[in-house]
Amino acid sequence: MNPLAALVEFYGETDPEVERGLLLVSALLRTDAPQAQEAIDRLDALAHGVVDRSPEGVAEHLFGVAGFAGDVDDYHGVDNSFLDAVLERRVGMPITLSSVLIAVARRCGVGLHGVGMPGHFLVGIDAEPGRYLDAFAGGVVLDGAAAEQ
Repeated sequence: MNPLAALVEFYGETDPEVERGLLLVSALLRTDAPQAQEAIDRLDALAHGVVDRSPEGVAEHLFGVAGFAGDVDDYHGVDNSFLDAVLERRVGMPITLSSVLIAVARRCGVGLHGVGMPGHFLVGIDAEPGRYLDAFAGGVVLDGAAAEQ
C-alpha cells in the first residue's frame, strides 16, 4: 500500500497509535525515510529499558538515561518534525518528543496524552489530572499553574 493510501486508512481508525501516523507522514514526505518497523523497534527497545513504570520513570529513562532532549540549537530544523529522525538523533521539538514519551509510556502500561498549549505542547498524565510533563524541558513535571505559565 502506498503511503498516502495508508495515511487515509489511518485517519479512519477509531483508536490509532499516533506514532504510526507520524511514521506514515515521514514515508509520504521523505523519499529517504527508513521503514516504519525500524522506528517501532526503537520505541519497543526504549520501553524495554524502562525500570520505573510511572510517568516520571518513563520521562527519566527517556530524557536522562537515553539522552533525548529539546533541540535548542536548530528548533525549526526539518528533522525535528519527523518521528524517525527524532528517534535516531534523540533531539526534537515539543510535539515529536511528546509523541516519543507517549508511545514509550503506552508500551509500559502508563497512560499519557498530548495537550496542545499556546505555542507549546505538553503531555498530560491520565491518572493525575492537572499534572503534566514537558518533554522539551527534559520531562520536568508541571502542575496546572506552571503549565499555564
